[in-house]
Amino acid sequence: MRDYLSASNLCKAAALGAFVTLMSIPRIMYWGVEPTVLISGAFLGMTLISGAATAWSTRGGMHGLFPAKPRMIIGMGTGLLLALLITPAFVLLVDPVLVESMKSTGKTEILNLRYPTTLSGRIALVLWAASFETMFFRAGTISFLSRVTGHKSVAVLGAVCLRTLVSVMQLSDLNLARGEASLVLIVGGVASFFSSVLFVETGLPASMTFSAVLCLHVFMR
Repeated sequence: MRDYLSASNLCKAAALGAFVTLMSIPRIMYWGVEPTVLISGAFLGMTLISGAATAWSTRGGMHGLFPAKPRMIIGMGTGLLLALLITPAFVLLVDPVLVESMKSTGKTEILNLRYPTTLSGRIALVLWAASFETMFFRAGTISFLSRVTGHKSVAVLGAVCLRTLVSVMQLSDLNLARGEASLVLIVGGVASFFSSVLFVETGLPASMTFSAVLCLHVFMR
């Protein structure tokens, strides 16, 4: 814990947390709620989570948040390619199921949040996926689990399980058939796995690139 609580790590975490919060602001504004408290809370939460990444992102055989430039560049290119390959699964399989379910259950507010109809809303969602979600579900979680277990593979598995559990909770009130829910969870789990491996092997920029490009499927509705 000394690494996490050190003044040096706090400064790094605050800088990274501020960057992630800045990218998240458009999404917070899109929600249409009082932004002051949410932005302040996002900065505090992201600083705490970023602290795990800045302190422990080299544990368990990982290569750190920002590894050597060649590794980062290869990772970003790989993330771009993987996201483009997986996008059709969201466009053709996942999105139609979720949109129809949200419409049939009257979840119009959730539908508008998950699939914004405006250009600004879609850009905000892309920035949110690349920043807040990547930091919370990948960088912070994996770094913490790698510190606890000492194994990056276990950390990746734990991060995928956490994201899947959150997805299960989000789908619980959509009245999806078992097969439809399984399909959504499998595709989401595969995406989470690739994003997690990219972070472990090639750093944060690659995982952020993957999440941002993958989220572009909302432009194809």
